[in-house]
Amino acid sequence: MFLPFARLYFGNKNIKPFVQAAYGMGLNRTREHYTEEEYITGYEIDGGLAFFFSKNISLDFIVGYGSLTMDNDDRKTSGRGIGGNIGISVIF
Repeated sequence: MFLPFARLYFGNKNIKPFVQAAYGMGLNRTREHYTEEEYITGYEIDGGLAFFFSKNISLDFIVGYGSLTMDNDDRKTSGRGIGGNIGISVIF
């Protein structure tokens, strides 16, 4: 699944709050006795703090809400909830 996002930082200091939003789609193909395809869609709305070590590198703490739906001809499965993440961002 490909989930591109846009992020907006606030402030001029080394610690910056931010908000971000993401939306994406994908296709899951399973082959056993027959081929099954599931279409996947998902989105996230997040916020957090970024601790910048330099102009282009930060350590990010993120909390947000996300949803994921998998749909094929026979069934539709979905999940949603609140989650968190810690990561490193490199900004080009």
